Amino acid sequence: MTRRVIPAEVREGMRARLEDLEARQIPELEQESAEGDVDAFALLKTLRRERDQLLDALQADAEEGTWDPRRIEVGDAVAVREVGRDEDEEFLLVPAGVGSHVEDSWVSDESPLGAALVGAARGEIVEVTAPGGVRRYLIVDFRAA
Repeated sequence: MTRRVIPAEVREGMRARLEDLEARQIPELEQESAEGDVDAFALLKTLRRERDQLLDALQADAEEGTWDPRRIEVGDAVAVREVGRDEDEEFLLVPAGVGSHVEDSWVSDESPLGAALVGAARGEIVEVTAPGGVRRYLIVDFRAA
């Protein structure tokens, strides 16, 4: 089975963000920075870097790979349960270039939780060092998103 690394809904969000950056935000800031606005110039550099990261992530995503049903990979939807709790949480594991968006349940593969999930299997317990201390999560299930 082949699939893209970035889930379709994440890819759509990335494309929409990229379009907004290129069509609206970057041109507006280019104009403001050309007029001498130092703050606009600093923000312009940040938005160009974000645009480049999005382009890189989408480019890398264009190459298809084989999904491994035994181990969690970037692009999987992962259900976990914190040890001692009753409710499952589901996350989309996305590449670091995309960034974590907690409100959308996107977790970067370089975040503490994402790094712990990559390579784990169903039924395993992973430990995540968080600001509040170490948390343990049971891998309930995962699937290619």
